[in-house]
Parts: sequence; structure tokens; C-alpha cells
Amino acid sequence: QVGSSVLAANGEIYEHEHLFAELRREGYAGSLASHSDCEVIGHMYSHLGPAETARRLEGAGMFACVVVDAANRDVFAARDPTGIKPLYYGTDAHGRVVALASELKAIVELPGLARVDEFPAGHYLSRGRFERYYEPSWQHATSFVTDPEEARAAVHEALDKAVGARMMTDVPFGLFLSGGVDSCVVGQLMRARCPLDDVPSFTVGMPGSPDLTAARAMAAELKTRHNERIFDAREAVDVVDKVLYHMETYNAELIRSAIPNYFLAELAASEVK
Repeated sequence: QVGSSVLAANGEIYEHEHLFAELRREGYAGSLASHSDCEVIGHMYSHLGPAETARRLEGAGMFACVVVDAANRDVFAARDPTGIKPLYYGTDAHGRVVALASELKAIVELPGLARVDEFPAGHYLSRGRFERYYEPSWQHATSFVTDPEEARAAVHEALDKAVGARMMTDVPFGLFLSGGVDSCVVGQLMRARCPLDDVPSFTVGMPGSPDLTAARAMAAELKTRHNERIFDAREAVDVVDKVLYHMETYNAELIRSAIPNYFLAELAASEVK
């Protein structure tokens, strides 16, 4: 709670220290009451209001948040630019937003709801109206990088910045390692920033899976503390109901990929947050 406003948030604000320091430079006198990186959202809202809060959160992390502002009789809600964190809203027969939740099951049976929709990524809600805050410059680009070396450098810089931001944490972190190009690149960028001897890596697969073999080879190269979760068809079938419950979808492709990811996340949770 900050003043008369109460914040509920799900996510991680990687640049929370920078954002709070910026408020301080602008004369903000409030103080942090917890060690939560999401708390800064409440202070930003108190000092900046809805539009500027959303603008500054762009690129600062992954989040879905709701602020109930009693003094101004308003509800502010926002979702990260690409919709990493889930958020849903329910409207009444007049189209007014009357419910917000991170899971469909929390609101879908509430009385008085006429419709439930996914909160649009890159938008915020204030005074009952949705506003888009995420307007990436590349959507309106009229020229593009054509030099291969310049492009390579730009991609490397963007990836390195993204990986570095996610390593700025006060809790243990690890690496999901499939042995594919994406996770191997992330691992190499992590190694460039710190030794990985005490960093756990995690992979998942069925017996004989080529992913397991490739991940073992990459883990040996990176020198991580490697962990594997090997599952069989029976285990996969046994968790279908649980995966459906949490995913809240019957999309076959999503469920197919979510089952091994469920086992992978379960394994990772035993060592990292």
C-alpha cells in the first residue's frame, strides 16, 4: 500500500532500483516498505499517475498489475508489452470493466459478468478505458539495417542487455537448457558475465531424446551444475488434467509443449525461484 492506493502485482521488475532512484531525483519523498521489486510500481503510480507509470514500465520487466486508487476512485491496471504475465478482465452488460484477475477461473463465474477477455498486452486501463503505451519504433520503421556486421552487433547488444537484466536478482537463478540454439546462446551470454560453476541448468525429455544429449554437451561446455528430468508417456498422461487446469486452454499445441515444461519447471523449483 502506498498512501490511499493498494497494489497487486505478478511479475518481476528488473530495473526497479533504477526506477526508484529516478523518482528520488524528481523529489519523491516516499520510501520502500519491502524488498519486492514490484513495489516500485505503487510508488510510481502515486508520483506519476497512470500514463507515465505505464510508459516508464515499458522494457523494465514482465508484469501484470492492478492499483486500486481509493482517493481518486480509479482502478489502474497494466500488462507488460508482450503479454508474458497473464491478466484477464470481465465486463458487465454495459461494457464496464468490473473484474480483473491473473486466472480465468478466478472471475469467470462471478455474478453480473457478461464477458471475460484477455487484457491486451502493452496496454493500461484507467478511468475504465484502455490505452496503448507500447509503441515500438520498429513497427513504423522506414529503413532497415542491411550491413551483416552491423546487424550482428545490434542483435548481440540487444540479447546481451536482455540476459543481463534477468541476471540482476537477489535470489538464485538458473538456465533452461534444451541444447537448441536459443538456450545455448543465452548460456554463452550468461557465461560472459559470470562463471557458471555454481549455476544450475535444467533440461527435460523422454528416454533417448536428442535434446537430452545436446543439453548434456552444452552443459559440459558451460560448466553448469546440470539437472535432468526424464519422463515417460504414462507420466505425461497423468499430468494432463493438471496442465489443463493451469493453462486454461484446450489448444493442442500449447498443451503438448506445456507438459514437458511442467516437469521442467517442477525440477527448477527445487533449486531456484
